Amino acid sequence: AAAHAITRFVVEFKPEVRLEQWDRGAVSVHRGALLFSLPIRPKYEVYAHHFGTADMSNDYFLTPTSEWRFALDVDPRNPARNLSFSRQKLAPGAAPYNHSGWTVTVRAPLRRLPSWGIVANSAAQPPQSPACSAEFGDACGP
Repeated sequence: AAAHAITRFVVEFKPEVRLEQWDRGAVSVHRGALLFSLPIRPKYEVYAHHFGTADMSNDYFLTPTSEWRFALDVDPRNPARNLSFSRQKLAPGAAPYNHSGWTVTVRAPLRRLPSWGIVANSAAQPPQSPACSAEFGDACGP
């Protein structure tokens, strides 16, 4: 019997970091196909139950239990200069795109934005960007 050769291919991507601009100058951070966001700790409150056991088919109110009002403090002309990405191996049996155990994370400089409010139980429209200036110190305003 002839020996079988095994060919192995390894593909490594070096995706570019980009910012996508939204209303009022707000931006989102992307790297390749991934969109990054601030992990906000939620409080779940059931407001409607439709059928089944207590854990099935519920509607929830989610309210934040961690701070979420931040301005991203990056150079829009060169976002990679201010953003650093890290990769971790996926733990065996873990789901790659769930709410914990992320395999890719980003560290980004943020500044508090306490004037960003809540309207109709949701985040209000983001303040006009740039929302930060030297006059506000480490927070942003007005």
